[in-house]
Amino acid sequence: MKITVFGASGAIGGLVTKKALERGHSVTAYVRRPNAFPLKTDGLSVVVGNLENRALIERAVEGADTVISALGPSLNPPRKSTATPIADGHRLIVAAMEKTGVKRLVTLATPSLKAKDDPRRLITWMPGVLAKVFFPPAYRDIVSLGPILDGSKLDWTVVRIVNPNARHRSDSYGVWIGEGMAKMSVSRENVAACQLEFAEKNLYVRKMPVVFDA
Repeated sequence: MKITVFGASGAIGGLVTKKALERGHSVTAYVRRPNAFPLKTDGLSVVVGNLENRALIERAVEGADTVISALGPSLNPPRKSTATPIADGHRLIVAAMEKTGVKRLVTLATPSLKAKDDPRRLITWMPGVLAKVFFPPAYRDIVSLGPILDGSKLDWTVVRIVNPNARHRSDSYGVWIGEGMAKMSVSRENVAACQLEFAEKNLYVRKMPVVFDA
């Protein structure tokens, strides 16, 4: 499989890239820094650009079977900032995918982004309330993803996560889509593993599962 990874030099994106290469996939890593992957690795190609460069984003996604985004908003912008760089970047990614005929997108968000069929549970409202109060720019950036994806023709999946700083204890994660209980923590390793699995197996198309450490 040919996979394009956005945010490939970040904590989660780096793990997605590593796991994908270990499983024999070809990876195009879209990164901001030219030295993000200093060593040549079989199966890996690198495109250096920012999330405003339409031409480079198109170059990165063209020919891919799947696009995985590990992009996430900054928690430290000015409190009154109205910028939505992650949503704006996704708008260009979606446009590039539609232009080049790439259908499958697996991306990240938090439960601040509501699914249409979300029941009212602690996992569906508390993270959004806390984010809106303490991280309003990040909250706005996340919720702005919804209309972009809903209005697209893509086979997207949004992996929703809470507290991806949990210590990695085992390669086991749970998936919540409205029934049962969900925990409010997940390790980066399990986030990366589930993104890759959902891409490989074409799971949860046009769904927003919450993923947590089992």
